[in-house]
Amino acid sequence: MPDLFDGTPDAPPDPPRPVDLMNRIVARRLGKPGWVWCRSEVVGEGDDASFILDGAVPTGVISKGPRKGRVRWPKDLERAIVSRRDYRLELLAWEAETGKCHPCHGSGRTVASVKSGPPVVTTYRGCSRCTATGRPPKP
Repeated sequence: MPDLFDGTPDAPPDPPRPVDLMNRIVARRLGKPGWVWCRSEVVGEGDDASFILDGAVPTGVISKGPRKGRVRWPKDLERAIVSRRDYRLELLAWEAETGKCHPCHGSGRTVASVKSGPPVVTTYRGCSRCTATGRPPKP
């Protein structure tokens, strides 16, 4: 078996980065493609929880000074509220649109554990929702 840390082509690639569904929900509601949240707060508990998000469409990247490379935000941020129900509906819509399972983002693998290092070691396991197929289960 090849060493998974030696950079050989046999090493499985990391699963894809998750889509930020909160950004998708708010950008669609406000009619502002590219809207990104930069502050969040959770109010309520369990199924009644809602997310309060502050954000905007970034205006660029800071090019000088100690904050070089960070996102440049407009002066006035917009506030949006996303309920847990809205989030669940967006998960299902994303799955229907992409044909990918949401916990593993279509890779068939989810993070099992992360051990801080050095070296940092991330282990994966097969996704239990899609039985490691990467496709959402049939209803």
